[in-house]
Amino acid sequence: MDTQLKIVIIEDHDALRVMMVAHLSSKGYLVEGVDSGAALDSHLTTSKPDILVLDLTLPIEDGLSIAKRIRTAYPQIHIIMLTARIAESDRVEGYESGADIYLTKPVSVAELEASIRSITRRQMGTRTHTNELWLDVISMRLEKGSRITELTRQETQLLRALNEAPMQFLPAWALLEKLGKDTDNKNRSNLDVAITRLRKKLLSATGQEGTLKVARNAGYQLTIRLRMK
Repeated sequence: MDTQLKIVIIEDHDALRVMMVAHLSSKGYLVEGVDSGAALDSHLTTSKPDILVLDLTLPIEDGLSIAKRIRTAYPQIHIIMLTARIAESDRVEGYESGADIYLTKPVSVAELEASIRSITRRQMGTRTHTNELWLDVISMRLEKGSRITELTRQETQLLRALNEAPMQFLPAWALLEKLGKDTDNKNRSNLDVAITRLRKKLLSATGQEGTLKVARNAGYQLTIRLRMK
């Protein structure tokens, strides 16, 4: 574990914040706790953390708004969101606002620690096989060895959704829902165009044909496994 890892917890429930700060500090992390977005902004003037543990239900400015600002101003900072919101639409909104990991309350300290370790591995760039294909969801690109293929936000969302789906397959309507779009004919047509462009980028990244299959009137299937960070 990197004991120099800096973590800031943004939580307005005093007892919970103190408990999380104390626990993570006992594990060797450098941890600070604040109770609002304004307090976080003040902290950022003197120190830049590696990870934010961000509650969504905060006074004055909510966690989603804070995450969007941080992701724009400090793209190198990782964000773990904590919330009682469990709907899929809430998770999608959380990830689109900048979350690296989205945890639903109540969250055990063991799960929080595991999430921090996961981010630490990504930050250190741990890769067991340099020939594997990586999807960097923050930088929005594919990486294979020294080869880098830039992606759009939509292409990144599509690849992540397919990679995490059962059998790496999703029907068109499900992919559109993942993108937050209506399942009408116009959006289905736009999806076909986006998939065509994405197939070309996968070919460029891998040098392999058929990595993204299209089943007419059925859906789309990713035929290679991506490692994500």
